[in-house]
Amino acid sequence: MEKDECSMEKGLGWRVGLSIIVGIGWLVFIIIWLFFYWGSYSWEKNLAIILLSFLICGGVLALPWVPYGIKQSSKEKMWSIKGMKIRVIGSTIVAGGILIGLITWFWFYATSYAWYQNLAILLIAVLIGGGIMAASWAPWGMKHQRELEELDEDD
Repeated sequence: MEKDECSMEKGLGWRVGLSIIVGIGWLVFIIIWLFFYWGSYSWEKNLAIILLSFLICGGVLALPWVPYGIKQSSKEKMWSIKGMKIRVIGSTIVAGGILIGLITWFWFYATSYAWYQNLAILLIAVLIGGGIMAASWAPWGMKHQRELEELDEDD
């Protein structure tokens, strides 16, 4: 076994274990929540709690997996292309902001609105987030198309 493969497996083990623990812990939380606490809250607050659980689990799993994925990527050169890192960070902030905004909305404000108005807020949040990310990524992708195609040819 090569040195790189050995170090890759070494870093992989605890990440897989953590992922399993987080996944099982999340399922246990959801089952307990559904059977014991769901009826104590309105559907809007229950949705906020489920979204918060996604945010927490995603954050916990992103901390070890994102650096590992970047390090192990066969396209590590992609990260050196100007603007890539800032767009990834920006997209993460936008997605996190949308989730936090929706959690806040559904916990504090949604109960005084009809379901279709809350659906409108959800759709607006997704469209705004998607629009921001598209406006950020599309010009960058067009500008660096040749560099990205060269990376694909290297594989």
